Amino acid sequence: MARRKNRSWRVKIDKAGLARLGSALVHDHDDMMARGYVMCGSSGLWRTRRGTFTARLAYRCSDRTVSIVHTIRGIQLGAGDV
Repeated sequence: MARRKNRSWRVKIDKAGLARLGSALVHDHDDMMARGYVMCGSSGLWRTRRGTFTARLAYRCSDRTVSIVHTIRGIQLGAGDV
């Protein structure tokens, strides 16, 4: 039996694109950013085998006391959206 090929399914997206994605998917994104939260480096967008996407948006308070993670699955994007 052949070994499964390891493949990174993470979509390359810059910080500005990630901020736009967070603004579109998370209702309180703009309010949290205004209150001093920052997006963590672990935030990102992944392609699934079914052709949909999963977004993980992690926010951390600037004093590192609180962190909030939003995971949104089953996102359907058009070809020009990514």
